Amino acid sequence: MSHALEQTTLLHQAATRGEALRIFLALLDRHAERIAKTKARVEDIYRFVTPDRPVVDFDVSGFNHCGGAWVQSAQDGLLDGQMQQIAFRLESLPEADFVPCMSPGTMGSEFIPLMFGAEFDYPADGGAVPKGYLLQSLADVARLPEVDIRETPQGRAVLENTRFLYELTEGKVNIVYPQMQGPITNTVRLMEQMEVLMACAEDPEGMAHFALTVWRPAIQVMQEMRAIVGADSGVLRPRGRFYQPAWVQGLLVDDYISVIAPEQYLAITAEAYRRTVETMGAIFLHTCGPVCQCVPALIASPGLVGFEVVFLRGQRKTTEDLRGLKAQLQGKVVLNSVQLPFGETVHDEENLTAEWLAGMTDGGGFMLNATGTADEGRGLLERLGII
Repeated sequence: MSHALEQTTLLHQAATRGEALRIFLALLDRHAERIAKTKARVEDIYRFVTPDRPVVDFDVSGFNHCGGAWVQSAQDGLLDGQMQQIAFRLESLPEADFVPCMSPGTMGSEFIPLMFGAEFDYPADGGAVPKGYLLQSLADVARLPEVDIRETPQGRAVLENTRFLYELTEGKVNIVYPQMQGPITNTVRLMEQMEVLMACAEDPEGMAHFALTVWRPAIQVMQEMRAIVGADSGVLRPRGRFYQPAWVQGLLVDDYISVIAPEQYLAITAEAYRRTVETMGAIFLHTCGPVCQCVPALIASPGLVGFEVVFLRGQRKTTEDLRGLKAQLQGKVVLNSVQLPFGETVHDEENLTAEWLAGMTDGGGFMLNATGTADEGRGLLERLGII
């Protein structure tokens, strides 16, 4: 039995929640030095300083959750599954960079639209499909209700789970935001996509108002979660993948940065970005991409200090494109490269070398993500000079 499996088995066999937590917190203590080193490296990267070595966020596959006998509620299950997964990842590949975190649960891409009264179908193959659209045009935006997330079942569940996880883990584990999407991606779940895109071109001022309207509940989610854990606790974190420094607490998710012209994107989203900065500080962005044509918008988006991306040019990503994109970002925004959907880290794996990664890490500003088995991770880390 592997050591990683032993640790998850110990958690699985715990007789009570308290016993499981003692095992888990002791595990965190054993890995405290490693976790602290990763945090220091990432801090250097966000300050555009060369860290002591490159950061590789390797997500180890093969985890299978077996529910603990003590689990008596949905909250218990949320805690149990995430403790076991963290234990598996910490123990499977201790050489990789990993800062544990937990999620308070997420509905998916429909999380914010549900608060406005949208309804969805849930196909067997996953996802959420609008049953219809609440709005037919921008003229209908005025009919959207004022949303207080504390009065919605989705918001209440996230806040209750945040308090539950924070208190039981004694503030020793980062808590990430639920799936809130972004100012534009939420609009296309309330109004048909073609109407949204036409409005972006024909009435950017009206679209900016629409985008801010659907983004206000997301800002409130972030504010309320921070109120639970404390503004200076360092517990909140925008995304689970990679690690973001404690001073980066704002989050946006927006694939439409790649769809509309940079000047349109900025005109429509600037106020949503600014409101997020005013309440939460620096912002981290998730976008699937491609983003090679989006650099002006990335640099000019208010408060944006880092982003993660899958595709760079069309449906491809190469080491050369990553090198070029980092140079274009001019030391202003940190580039986080996410593994491609079918398992490749980049499309030209033969060029993914220790020398290339060292060059990308020089002066900070870059981190790499990959996924696979622990043996595959160890092989990659050896090839990249981490081990």
